[in-house]
Amino acid sequence: MDVGRIIISTGLDIQDSFYRRAVKAVEGAEPRFIFIFQETEPPYCCSFVELPDMVRTMGSQKAENGILLWRECMNTGKWPSYPNKVVAVETPRWAVSDWEYRNERLGIEI
Repeated sequence: MDVGRIIISTGLDIQDSFYRRAVKAVEGAEPRFIFIFQETEPPYCCSFVELPDMVRTMGSQKAENGILLWRECMNTGKWPSYPNKVVAVETPRWAVSDWEYRNERLGIEI
């Protein structure tokens, strides 16, 4: 299991930041925050994970950026969203390469 990838891709670094902020606001002290990761299949092994300082810093900056964006949106009434027009997506290079390779193997001219 790539715990680092899971932490960043699911926003657990941001969760860590908000939990720390909340406890500090209520208790006045910086808490230690530890995640538990557990397998979903037997034998259900688990691991306790504390974020390194760099990841905690990134999470705090992301949280602060989100707070600033929220404040700006509340003040202006303008909220970022998807464009309200039809957009063209770029085809990933790997998809083109896979397609060309498949057709080459089958002897199909592109």
